[in-house]
Amino acid sequence: MHGFLNLLVRTILKSATLYDNIERYTKHPIETTYFFLHLSFFILNIFKSLLIKRKVLYFLWLFVANDKYYH
Repeated sequence: MHGFLNLLVRTILKSATLYDNIERYTKHPIETTYFFLHLSFFILNIFKSLLIKRKVLYFLWLFVANDKYYH
């Protein structure tokens, strides 16, 4: 879990740096903000799907591990 939080913080910091760079070169803060919001939602959806897959795999593993003790 610590590695996941570290990755999340690094991604957020890199996104903020990307936002600053885009805003500096485009000189359009509204368009940059719109792009940054889309990028943020995209990154959050990836993390959310990874967490869901991890939980599903964990529960499947628990089911299989507990199933062999009952037979």
